[in-house]
Amino acid sequence: AAHAVLMDAQPEQTAPIVTALTTALAAVPDGPRKAAGVALGKAIATATLAHRAGAGAAPVQPFTQSNDPGHWRATPPNPDARPRFARFPPFSGAAALDLPVPSPPALGSPTYLAAVAEVRALGRKDSTERSDAQYVAAVFFANQNSQLNFLDLGIRLLAARPAPQDIWDSARTMTLLSIALSDAFILTVAAKERFHFWRPITAIREGGFGVTPEPDWQPLVSTPQHPDHPSAHAAECTAGATVLRLLFGTDAQPVDYIATDSFLPLVREYPGFTAIANECAASRVWAGVHFRTANEAGQRIGEAIGDHVVRSLLGPLRENEQK
Repeated sequence: AAHAVLMDAQPEQTAPIVTALTTALAAVPDGPRKAAGVALGKAIATATLAHRAGAGAAPVQPFTQSNDPGHWRATPPNPDARPRFARFPPFSGAAALDLPVPSPPALGSPTYLAAVAEVRALGRKDSTERSDAQYVAAVFFANQNSQLNFLDLGIRLLAARPAPQDIWDSARTMTLLSIALSDAFILTVAAKERFHFWRPITAIREGGFGVTPEPDWQPLVSTPQHPDHPSAHAAECTAGATVLRLLFGTDAQPVDYIATDSFLPLVREYPGFTAIANECAASRVWAGVHFRTANEAGQRIGEAIGDHVVRSLLGPLRENEQK
């Protein structure tokens, strides 16, 4: 099933995908049960791809840009960029679209001024107020893919469980984690377009509404080419942490968060899942690319979608459904 879906999604990676399938199947003795498993996997993949095709291609369009105060526009070093986004229906169902997303703060409000002052001080490239630990976290999370990191973490936590392993529980855990991470991103991108709120680099350089302009201000990390509110990093990390916290039944389990997008084997240690999400979100302020309000909104999305997915999907079938 995985082989067929990956071949459809990434045909340019044919060689490693085929190698992975060959290696996995070589460990299974030949016979009718192996053949039945292969046939079932192919059938599931065919149905999955057909369902995806039936939904139609996702409409791709550019993010809305404007020079009005508070509105997002492409930022340096590529102010002429025309970044685009695609709209997808959430994997967890239409109910996910009704999850509340806090609005960005009003320009000139105390909340807005506090958020600007914080990122101006801690997120600037040459900040003297940002600690060494905050610098390391900002650079670490800026170069990570939260989807891969949390899937990797889920796999390692399941593998560490005592034998015998429960394959049903493992499959459910990885499926719910995948759905929550994907939907956190889908809902965040839609909200970014809805609010199209400007990034710190624009707000600080242009000033106004109680903010003193600083035309040469530079963030620690290059600003992504899409709107500020809400933060996708915060949403994805919180969604992943929420699912694992609910499924493993604890937030006091020490965990290693391992870099997957790095040339170095970087490992960061945390006392629990929520601690990962909190630092992931805060790191975007320390990097100078998000206001705290964007992080808070992202975490609200992540927690809501993680809770929705675990409590609504893949529960035990009732007797009449089993028939």
